[in-house]
Amino acid sequence: MKTPLLISGLCLLLLPALTACSEHWDDPEYLSLPPEFSDMQFKMLDGSEELKSGSEIVATAVQQSAGRLLYKATYDWSCEPTETTHHHKEGVIYDQENYNPTDTFTLDTPGRYKLIFKGRYYTSGNYENRNYSVDIPDGKVTYSTPTFMYYEVQVEKNITVK
Repeated sequence: MKTPLLISGLCLLLLPALTACSEHWDDPEYLSLPPEFSDMQFKMLDGSEELKSGSEIVATAVQQSAGRLLYKATYDWSCEPTETTHHHKEGVIYDQENYNPTDTFTLDTPGRYKLIFKGRYYTSGNYENRNYSVDIPDGKVTYSTPTFMYYEVQVEKNITVK
């Protein structure tokens, strides 16, 4: 007999919290947004522009605008059609460290490659579905919202290494 009373008491306690969340659902002030990327840039570690095999290359995923109301981000970099060692920060507290993600890597053989940056940006506010792609020179940026908990952004760019 005490169980229905306990459940109804819990419901009364949770009702104000649920109402508070729903009353700001469409307020832009509480909307988490992923960063928008405009390009991926490359240069040699020594600063030169010509990408050379056997030397360290620095890649930067360039944010056109920073994200907002994001509490953390995780980053992953990969290269096709070959594997290489990547040196990058794997995760940040985004609202405090919302700089352009960078990676340093070496490709041993001259050729054409695709470098891929994947960022997962965890929301700390409301969210909206973002499921689209934008072309950039020699690549594209894809935005997706697999769940209300985070956004995913993938930046791909083709490069030629001499």
